[in-house]
Formats: sequence, structure tokens, C-alpha cells
Amino acid sequence: MGTQHGTGWERHNRILFDEMVERYDKVRWGYPNELYADILRYCGPGKGNQALEIGAGTGKATGPFLDLGYDVTAVELGKNMAAFLSEKFKGNPNFRVISSAFEEVSLDDDHYDLIYAATSFHWVDAEAGVPKVFRLPKKGGVFALFRCNAVPAEGQEVYEEIQKVYEATYYRYYASKERPVRKSGEELLRPAEIRKRFGLCCGLERLPLYEKLDTAKVDVPNVTAEEAAAPVIRRFPDPTG
Repeated sequence: MGTQHGTGWERHNRILFDEMVERYDKVRWGYPNELYADILRYCGPGKGNQALEIGAGTGKATGPFLDLGYDVTAVELGKNMAAFLSEKFKGNPNFRVISSAFEEVSLDDDHYDLIYAATSFHWVDAEAGVPKVFRLPKKGGVFALFRCNAVPAEGQEVYEEIQKVYEATYYRYYASKERPVRKSGEELLRPAEIRKRFGLCCGLERLPLYEKLDTAKVDVPNVTAEEAAAPVIRRFPDPTG
């Protein structure tokens, strides 16, 4: 096992998904409808309101907010991802995408009713990103952070097949060799877990976090273990070499 390679979650790795856009879109799951309903209840009606999405990827969380009536501006670092988004939502006049890192993009202060990041803010430099988030919303605007947490399914065939792929590649290349561990709602809300999962290392006490801790299910793509693991493991050197 090559511990010199770190964990795989270093910020420079955030661009790797841009090398496999179609595959990423195929295997990446979406988010439960209950989550969007909760955000809408918290924010109020979306029709005509301005929303900013940080790290839109292939638009798994973009379409639902467009459907709710928001004008969505998506900031996406990957040029291929941004092109995918442009094509995916090209018929919607309420959508635009900016290809840039969130830390570097120029945006109007006091402009957005809703800013959200779906399993993406951990890739943002929080020292620059958190203060910026507080400058961009209108008075009374909302910053919604949400993400999917993988739930271990020990003993289930597909889960075990995926873990074998990880063990042959990811776990042998990076420092960590720990399988996912089921966390309780209380554990997920601990400051250390929030920093780990959302990437927040500053401004934590000021950030209004809203997390739905329930068992709402989402549709899981019908893919092979190798396809499911591919966006994370990409291609590693021969560990025996």
C-alpha cells in the first residue's frame, strides 16, 4: 500500500471527474424528492428566484431546481462537465453555466435567493469559499448544503463486488484502507464530521446547516461494480510495480 499518495481527496483531484463525464453521469445517483421539498418549504416558492449552484457536475441537482421555477446559474470547474450541462439544459432559458472554480468566479453580491452545493463543497477552499458564500445572497437568502452519504451494505453481492474493485486499486494506492462505516444522525452532525464531509474549516459556527437525516431512498443506477467504482478509482499504477 502506497501511503505516500495521501487519501485521494486532496483538492487537486477535484478535476479528475472531468475526464469521465459520461461514465460519471451514468453511475452517480441523484437526491430524494423529499429533500427538495424540504428546501422549498424553508426557502419559499422558487418561481422567478435566483439560484446559484456550486459544483454542478452533470446536473443531478440542477434539474429539480429548474423544475421548481428557479433561474439557475451553475458554476462548474470542469470544462467537459460544463459543456455537458450546456447541452443537457440547452432548451431552458432559465439556466446558464459558468466554467470556473467557485473561488475564482466573479459574481454579483447580494444577488441570489438560494445558493446550494450538492456533494461538492468539500472540494472548495473554505477559507475563500465560505466568506464568498456570505456575500452573494440577498437579505434573507439561503445557503443549502446537502450530500449523499454512502451506507455500507456488508454481505450484499453488488456492494462486496465494488469493495473488491476498491481494494485492488484505491485502497492499495492511497493511505486509507478503511471501508465505509455506518454513521448515526448524531455522529454526522458532529463538527469533525461536518468538516470532513462538507470541507468547512472556517466560519462553521455562522453557517446555517440544514440536513435531512432520514431513510429517504433514491433511484440507484443499474451498473456493474467496475462502472460504479470508476469515477473514484480512475486508473492507478500497478501496486506491485
